[in-house]
Amino acid sequence: MSLNSDKTAAMPRIIPLVTLLLLSLQSLAETTLFSSEYFGKSGSFNVRSTRELVLQDNGLYLFKSEVKHRIGSIRESSEFRIENGKLIPLLYQYKRKILGISKEESIRFDWDKKEAYYRRVGKESKNKTHKLEAGMLDPALYQLQLQRDAYAGAFSASSRKDVEYTVIRHRKVKKMPFVLEKEDNFRLDGKDYTALLLKLDADEDKQTRVWVSPEFNFHLTKIEHTDEDGDTYVINMDKYEADPKIFDVIYNMEP
Repeated sequence: MSLNSDKTAAMPRIIPLVTLLLLSLQSLAETTLFSSEYFGKSGSFNVRSTRELVLQDNGLYLFKSEVKHRIGSIRESSEFRIENGKLIPLLYQYKRKILGISKEESIRFDWDKKEAYYRRVGKESKNKTHKLEAGMLDPALYQLQLQRDAYAGAFSASSRKDVEYTVIRHRKVKKMPFVLEKEDNFRLDGKDYTALLLKLDADEDKQTRVWVSPEFNFHLTKIEHTDEDGDTYVINMDKYEADPKIFDVIYNMEP
């Protein structure tokens, strides 16, 4: 038998191995569970914003957002896992650059030691260790939990009870209670969609309101924030895509 014949005979055994390798690489690829885009205003500046949730190839989830305008940008991300139907934060990162001035901080969650470590780059004196308790979230992840709660019917027009989130924010732990203000509408591409208007029921000097729409998987479709000095920040969703897996993976809160 010739050498070429030997190579030809070996090919049927090699091809299945290559196919299996490609299939296993595909199974390890990241999956984008949702992505959304927003436009709006921050004071007098136009704003573009994005939000994205990714199932990473290591089995952990990454929830990230970015806000861009003419004088700077803000990026934040939350890496977390899901355990017994609960969102468990692992690492929160925040980066801001406005007019050339940067701020970078992180919160690392050690659930074995029941501690969370806040770190501020370049300002170590502001670092702090927090005692962790079950249910605590980071400044980004509570938004995703709010969507889950809205999907589960926690914001009821009949009860109008607060749904409270315990969030580690920088050097302090903050209670963030949201309440249903009213049933409202959200407009996209000239069409009205039903929405729940939720209000942060905490700080009288500031006002935060968010809209979640059942027709977009209870995603945040509008965010409105007013500071104590009257400055406003408003963004409206103008694009949304989601993987059907989001219901089984994210909105399933059963253990």
